[in-house]
Amino acid sequence: MASLPLPRGYFNMSNMTEAERLQYAEYAESAIRKVFALSDFHKNSWVPVHEKKGVSVYRNFTAKPRLAPNVSKSNIAEVGCKSSLQASLDDIARAFSAHDDGLFRRLMKKLNPRVVDAAVLQSIVPRTASNPYRYVGIKWYATKSASMMVTNRDYCVLEVLDRIVDARGNDMLVRVLSSIDLPECPSLEASHGF
Repeated sequence: MASLPLPRGYFNMSNMTEAERLQYAEYAESAIRKVFALSDFHKNSWVPVHEKKGVSVYRNFTAKPRLAPNVSKSNIAEVGCKSSLQASLDDIARAFSAHDDGLFRRLMKKLNPRVVDAAVLQSIVPRTASNPYRYVGIKWYATKSASMMVTNRDYCVLEVLDRIVDARGNDMLVRVLSSIDLPECPSLEASHGF
C-alpha cells in the first residue's frame, strides 16, 4: 500500500474545461446563498441541532422535491456551522488564505490535527486585489480516523470563501467546503487506505 503525503501533481486537473469551471463558479454562488439563509436561520429551514464551545451546528430540513419512481432516496444531509470570532475580516481572510499545497496543509492540520495530507488541485476563482475575500477552488485532504470503527477518509472538495453582509448589516466571512466527485480525484481507499 502506498503512503502519504502524495507526490506533487498527483491529481491531474489539466483537462478541466471552461464550462466546468463556470459550473463550479455557479455552484459557489448557490453555496453562498445557502449560507446567507443560515445567517438568518429563524426565518428558514436551517434548524440548530447542536452547540459546543461557541460553535453552533445546523441542519437544513428543506422539503426535497418528489423523486421519480426509479430514483433512490439520498442519504445526504446538508449541515452547516457558525461561530463568532474576535478578529477583523482581513485577519480571518488571511488565516484561511491557502492557495498553495503547503499553506493548505498547514491550515487543515491546524483545524484538524488528524489531517495527514492536503493539496490545492485547481483555483477556479482566485483572489484578486479588487476582490480579496472571494476564492473558489478545488482541494483535497486526507484524515486519519480517530476510531477503529471508522475508516480513514479522503475528501475532494469545492472550497468557497467570500464576504457577505447579512440582513442585519453584519459583515461575515463565509467558508464552505462541499464534497465533490471528480474522475481526476479518485478514491484512495484501495491504493493508500483512505
